[in-house]
Amino acid sequence: MAKKNSNKNYSGKSYTVTNTKAKQKKTDTVKTEKVKERKPIALTDTSGVDGYFRPEVAVGRWKLGYEVFMGNFMKMIGINFIMLLFMLPIFILLFMRMSTIYANSAMSPFSANLGIGFMPYPAVLGLEESIVYYANYNFFLWLPLAALVLGVGLSGGMYLMRNICWGESVTVGKTFFQGIKKNVLPMLATVAIYTVLLAVCAIAISHINLTIAITGKVWYWILLKVVIYIVLAYITLIFMSMVSLTVTYTGNYFSLLKNAFIITSIPVLLPVNAFFAALALIPFILLFFGMQALMLSSIIIMFLGAAFTMMVWTVYNQWIYDRMLNGRVKAHEATAEEVAKHETRTKAKEEDQAKEGYQVVGKTASIMDGVKPITDYDTTIYDMEDMYTRGDIEKVDKSKTEL
Repeated sequence: MAKKNSNKNYSGKSYTVTNTKAKQKKTDTVKTEKVKERKPIALTDTSGVDGYFRPEVAVGRWKLGYEVFMGNFMKMIGINFIMLLFMLPIFILLFMRMSTIYANSAMSPFSANLGIGFMPYPAVLGLEESIVYYANYNFFLWLPLAALVLGVGLSGGMYLMRNICWGESVTVGKTFFQGIKKNVLPMLATVAIYTVLLAVCAIAISHINLTIAITGKVWYWILLKVVIYIVLAYITLIFMSMVSLTVTYTGNYFSLLKNAFIITSIPVLLPVNAFFAALALIPFILLFFGMQALMLSSIIIMFLGAAFTMMVWTVYNQWIYDRMLNGRVKAHEATAEEVAKHETRTKAKEEDQAKEGYQVVGKTASIMDGVKPITDYDTTIYDMEDMYTRGDIEKVDKSKTEL
């Protein structure tokens, strides 16, 4: 049997190296054609499932994001309040962490003495870092469990946001629970893996800070900390890509994970992925920029934070999929029932838009009663000559009043 080495790259191209035996050239050519016909990515597009179809987007990602945000503003506020409920365990852990740090800091001596006449305290190296280390240790020890609740919310919220970005007419509550039913297991696995890795990296960074405070700055500890930060940023991008892939495509979990690695690691896309991830996470990044930014960030997170993050990341990823995945993965064959569901939703959406078109600030079209359309045939505007009198000015005023 001829030896064959096949190599597929992300663009779907493949090549085959065969032996020089003439009798096997025809067979190897047929096999090569079959390889080329295979889909390069073991995924199935979920467009059409449950009657939600992916549209062809003619506008750019920036304009699409603006239209989605402004056209679904109230829905986004509702989605955000739902997501806050699923983020509540993490907020509780954050509150406990900050309370622990403040309480221990208030009781700890950070100077050699407390003033004239007081008994001196020995200087304790790394006391501040040790307080933060143990607070972080307890926080990240429980974070994976608290994040599982968030994973349930992400499975519904990202599915709901995907349909909104597709321009579908959705009911927030119903579609949210549909997403949980469809995507909860792979989403929980993704969240669990990411939060465990996040906990390991964060605890390692806190331990390095404590070691540096006690032993002094050594170049290899600083280098190790920088490497951990880079690794943490990279696995965060993979996690965010995995979350979006999970609600957009179906397939083996490891196929989804492989594609998340590929999309994240493409050299051309890596800086773009980092930029849009930072843009999506702006409401939460502001938490680390002082007290004033903390107050602003808290207000944004309360009303739009989580929904904004999901919207920006979903719009961006759908743009990526249109250029790199769609048309090259297995398409879902919609059933007659799914098509009928889509037509029903489309008709309902068109009816709603028609109703909204006749409403102005809560009033009906009756506010336009008595207003005649202006045409060139029933309206004449008086035109003045170079030399004009006061009577000409009065005729112009009369024309303007009639107009």
